[in-house]
Amino acid sequence: MEKGEKTAQPDRETLKEVLRYDALWCEIIAQYGEWAKKQGISYHELVTAYSIWLSPCTQREIVLRWGIPKQTVHSILREFLKNGYIILQRSETDKRSKHIYFDAKGKEKFGPVMRRLIDLELRVWNRLQEKEAKALLLFTEKYSACFREESRREEAEHNAERA
Repeated sequence: MEKGEKTAQPDRETLKEVLRYDALWCEIIAQYGEWAKKQGISYHELVTAYSIWLSPCTQREIVLRWGIPKQTVHSILREFLKNGYIILQRSETDKRSKHIYFDAKGKEKFGPVMRRLIDLELRVWNRLQEKEAKALLLFTEKYSACFREESRREEAEHNAERA
């Protein structure tokens, strides 16, 4: 630790709650990964296919949405292209970007998996009471907004200290 650097002593109960939230978040991602494996694909292939299935998108959009490395997405898309699952179409608005679509073979390969996944997610969501589902969305949105604000504030303070 450098001289003058602040150390925040977190409240033990708050820290336990944050770590529990982190563990639950990781557990959900792991469950999606296990589900993907049972379908014969990786977690990264699953979320890449999911993004394409929901709406034609770009490689950059997949990278940003899921926080997975650009090279990983590129390799998956290259494999999808090689197997004839996708077609790429240059964007009208940004000539550097290509929109990714499933072709007939891709829809045949990934359609059943995507329909099963969406059905699974709907069944899980329907197990929540309406007020629980709304609260989950509300609190997750708030957590996301607070994280974004605090990370920007922390970055600004860090840059100011380094200047």
